[in-house]
Amino acid sequence: MMDTDLAAMSRDQLIAEVRKLQAGIRKHLDSTGQQFLRGCIRYRQSLDTLAPRAPRSSQYDDEDA
Repeated sequence: MMDTDLAAMSRDQLIAEVRKLQAGIRKHLDSTGQQFLRGCIRYRQSLDTLAPRAPRSSQYDDEDA
């Protein structure tokens, strides 16, 4: 099984590991200029352009938010 070292870590050690990984991810995203939300918006806009009549899911409408 992968990452068996995690099973041996205490809660505090796991929290420290998560924080270290989050910091690494943020540093990488900042260095590459990537912004997740902007990417999602661009993706949605491209779908609207390429297939404006395509049906959308109503699974997550405003009332569910």
